[in-house]
Amino acid sequence: MSIKITRPLVEIPVNGNDYKLKIDLNDQTFIENFINLYEFLTKNKPDFQNSGESHLDKMKKLFKYNKEIVKLIDKTFGGGSVLKIFGIECPTEDLIMDFLIQIEPFVNQAVDMKIENIKRQENAYQKRAILRENLR
Repeated sequence: MSIKITRPLVEIPVNGNDYKLKIDLNDQTFIENFINLYEFLTKNKPDFQNSGESHLDKMKKLFKYNKEIVKLIDKTFGGGSVLKIFGIECPTEDLIMDFLIQIEPFVNQAVDMKIENIKRQENAYQKRAILRENLR
């Protein structure tokens, strides 16, 4: 007799090669890292409107911002993911945004799958709890 834990994964082929992004919502750190990525994107984007900064200073800020996003993508999807996804080590913001737009439906699908699995497990557990109570 043994225990088998079900691990549904969403695997997404990238750029027609053998590399696949894996979304594993059984791993709470994936969820935390993905949320941190989106929060960083929305809360830390440099604002250059009405800025008296030089173009060089603006580029430095944008490069620093993009490097942090790259770290967060690698942390979320696994080390080396950025290079495998984009073919370069530090893509520009437009490429990053294109990736995030494309990955979002897959993450939503994984979340839906996870919620459905949680409901199934809760129902099974509740049925067993009722059986245990009836046996007393």
